[in-house]
Amino acid sequence: MAYHFKSWPELNLMDANTVANIIKKEHPNFKSVKMLAGSPVTQDIQQGRVRLFTNVEERVVQIPQEG
Repeated sequence: MAYHFKSWPELNLMDANTVANIIKKEHPNFKSVKMLAGSPVTQDIQQGRVRLFTNVEERVVQIPQEG
């Protein structure tokens, strides 16, 4: 059975700290990483990692997804 990566479209445009807390509450083993949108990232996919791409006001500007 293939692993299904989780995403949270309903959390887009919310405060990054709030999003990180919601994800942590839902999935305690997941690690949220805040990053400025447009920052370079590695191409590896990791189960349990959620990158939160934010603007300078720390609002999530891309749909948070695991990987």
